[in-house]
Amino acid sequence: MIVKELLILLCATFLSLVATAQHREISGAVTGNDGAPLPGVNVTVKGTTAGTVTDAEGKYKLKVAEGSTLIFSAIGMKSFETPAGARAVIDIALEEDVKQLDEVVVNALGEKRSRDKMGVAIPVVSGKSITESGETGLINGLAGKAEGLIITRNGGDPGAGSYIQLRGQSTVTGSVQPLIVIDGMPMFNSNIDGGNAGAANNTTYGGAVGGAQQQSRMNDLNPADIASVEILKGASAAALWGSRAANGVIVITTKKGSNTGGKVQVSYTGSVSFDEVNKMPP
Repeated sequence: MIVKELLILLCATFLSLVATAQHREISGAVTGNDGAPLPGVNVTVKGTTAGTVTDAEGKYKLKVAEGSTLIFSAIGMKSFETPAGARAVIDIALEEDVKQLDEVVVNALGEKRSRDKMGVAIPVVSGKSITESGETGLINGLAGKAEGLIITRNGGDPGAGSYIQLRGQSTVTGSVQPLIVIDGMPMFNSNIDGGNAGAANNTTYGGAVGGAQQQSRMNDLNPADIASVEILKGASAAALWGSRAANGVIVITTKKGSNTGGKVQVSYTGSVSFDEVNKMPP
């Protein structure tokens, strides 16, 4: 009886050792084409639910069985499969999926969703469309590019800000201008106030100093530096920006550096404009 129990114990120990030997740990790092680490990449074992996610430095660790195949996937990147083999370290460089990037939209909550599955319409204006308008100012270049977007110049002074309206006139005396967000930073389309104008004017039309409106800071943006502009309205806008986005949000994304294959590219655009005084003071 004792011998039988010992044999069962030895068999169980042997089987556990065999099972342990069949699983081993694989580690590595995931980067992009530019060599930068990619956090949040899904690393899964094909045909199973086992997997992990790369950390902030693009590194991962995962226990796999012999003969397993690893799948690396991330939003905006092409998926990649590779057999684990006998390797203990597997470093992967993922390529961008341009087609997939065009189909994905980041909503107001920062979640990536397919454009076809969005519950609301999000008009997107490309930077190329803005530069082709011929306007020297970004805001005026958006005129006529999105449904429901009304842009009018609120003053005749050089550099004066433009009045923006997204969802129709909802108030008589208050401001209906949307919030403008540039690369995640809120920015108001108001003119600089030297301290002589009221708070309401500073919010809606900009302040006046000595009878003249000061230049709007939106004129500091170069239309050629804009990658895209998204127009958010209603709940999709207020979800992230709260009451400030009651009249909508204009989300502006500027261009970033790109890999040109070692080639130097230079582009130049110049323009000159003149403003004439309609009536000189006595």
